[in-house]
Amino acid sequence: MFERGNAAGAIGDNYVLNTVVLALVLFLGALEPRLNALSLRTVIIVMALLLLLYGLFNLLRYPLFINGG
Repeated sequence: MFERGNAAGAIGDNYVLNTVVLALVLFLGALEPRLNALSLRTVIIVMALLLLLYGLFNLLRYPLFINGG
């Protein structure tokens, strides 16, 4: 029972970390139009897209539920 609780806690921690990564994508997307330099804007957009892909990839590989079996 203790092992299942630890596993569930680790999965919950991973979901929280993924939420922070996706929130960072939103922050970078909101920051980008305020920048004047085109090269800096491009770097911010590329970073946001890479973080978005990372977040979506992690979201797809997480379990949707834990079997209570």
